Amino acid sequence: MTVPKFVAAMKQLGFSDVVEVAVGADVCAIEEARDFVEKVPSRQKFLATSCCPSWRMMARRLFPNESGNISMTYTLMIYTARLFKHTHPGSKVVFIGPCAAKKLEAMQQELRSDVDFVLTYEELMGIFEAKAIGFSQLPDTQELHDASGLGRGFAAAGGVAAVEEVLRRTQPDMEIKIQRADGLREYRRLLTLAKEGKLDGFLLEGMACPGGCVAGAETIIPAEAAKKQLEPAFAAERDTLEPEEQIVRAIIEGREENHLTQNQLAHATGIHQTNISKLESGTANPSLRTLKRLAAGMGRKLKLEFVPAQPDSNVR
Repeated sequence: MTVPKFVAAMKQLGFSDVVEVAVGADVCAIEEARDFVEKVPSRQKFLATSCCPSWRMMARRLFPNESGNISMTYTLMIYTARLFKHTHPGSKVVFIGPCAAKKLEAMQQELRSDVDFVLTYEELMGIFEAKAIGFSQLPDTQELHDASGLGRGFAAAGGVAAVEEVLRRTQPDMEIKIQRADGLREYRRLLTLAKEGKLDGFLLEGMACPGGCVAGAETIIPAEAAKKQLEPAFAAERDTLEPEEQIVRAIIEGREENHLTQNQLAHATGIHQTNISKLESGTANPSLRTLKRLAAGMGRKLKLEFVPAQPDSNVR
């Protein structure tokens, strides 16, 4: 089933709109990165995070003394629901996913107003069958392009890569230490090491289901098949970010090879140090004129190059 046909099927059931939860993942990545920068190591030893309610319950129950090291950011489901209700007041939100534990999360007192109903994929397929929805006969509707490829990666084990990317861009000089655990058994071992002080300064991530949400109990396709469907999104994200990353690397390497601080480069180019910091963190896009000034300030010449695109690359 393609995304356009899925959207068409949902609208045939009576839904007014479909939004991918990866939108909330992008917000979650920013919030978790901010949480890590503000709290580790100044206020807590490490930061443990997960968008998985089963994991959070296990961590708080078995490691109550470490609960202060667990991120308090909301999950992707909650961020997505709040964004949609903010732009569509009075709407009802139905979360659909592979996880039955999300039903318990949505029942929490402080979250009941965010998500009105939770359905699993198996339950949704039962509704499609009861309504005799014929997917092959449905017209194609729009693709969903609201989220990043890294945001979509939250559904697989290792989705914290999006948080790592935010940290890399906003804190280029920070050493980022990450440990991941796949499944509750492995994550219990990881938290035990953290409790013993062996993972101070780390960002820890875990998922209850081995393989991540794509391997959830209520999935309808094998986890490996689901991961393969995510690969094009990752590839497109890499293609999109690569030119920006090359510029960031060139500025930092050029400055360091000339033994210049950001303040010294600012003095040499007339570009404010704050703007140079933003360029090196990847949070600002330089103009051609700015790149020329930076090159001159480092005693270099700017060279741009167009190269043949790879056959499978995505141009956006």
